[in-house]
Amino acid sequence: MPYIDVDDLYEACGGRFVTSIICKYLKEFIERYEKALEVEQAELEQMKQLAEELPADKIFMMLISYKEECSNLPGRRCGSSYLIYRVLIDRADPKDEGQIKSMLITQELMKKWKICEAELFEIAKRSMPALFPYEIEEIGKSIYVVSTQYGCYGTGTLFYTESPLKDLGMLLDENLYVLPLSVHEVVVSKLDESKDEMLKSIAKEISAFGLECWYYNKILDRLAFTEKEQIAQEMQLKDGILDPVERREIDAGIR
Repeated sequence: MPYIDVDDLYEACGGRFVTSIICKYLKEFIERYEKALEVEQAELEQMKQLAEELPADKIFMMLISYKEECSNLPGRRCGSSYLIYRVLIDRADPKDEGQIKSMLITQELMKKWKICEAELFEIAKRSMPALFPYEIEEIGKSIYVVSTQYGCYGTGTLFYTESPLKDLGMLLDENLYVLPLSVHEVVVSKLDESKDEMLKSIAKEISAFGLECWYYNKILDRLAFTEKEQIAQEMQLKDGILDPVERREIDAGIR
């Protein structure tokens, strides 16, 4: 909501308070306030309508750094990160930055819609690619930045069925490092042990996720959020210990 800045008002009055200028300033303030109030009321009404019935075509997801309060939200742990869900309220042109409005999905909303987190995840996987198509930008030799056309919520694209990681895995024909810079974008490169310390150093300096570095296995088409998960995936392939569904998918060339 708009507010009155006394310093701005004093400056507008030329270093002294003048009644006519103050009245003009207050009139403009009231107009801004009323306009902001109309917008806020319209958004609240829209949020109320969205909450009444499951808006399946407006649900999307994103990874954030895990905090204790995250456990109160519908979602799932992914290493030291947490996957949460939101409902899209309004979205401007992709070139108009900062004009995306959304609503956090809470346990109360999920119960009201009578769905579980697993169903919410599948709904988001279906709806988000249309809401936020992913973009891949090459920034160096075999190094890419993944985000969306809107420049936001890029971590959610990693869960698409036809994901940017799948595309890059096929393009580079390698397993991948996935370095989250923020909830909006990730850096992806070939999995190379010589780069391991360098990427972790970069993560420590600029990533909102701290020392986090994720790993993508192109054969399994699966993201590992810890080194332990990465090793477990490698052992699965080495020993042939796969879920029957996963084995059929690999044999059919789906994974």
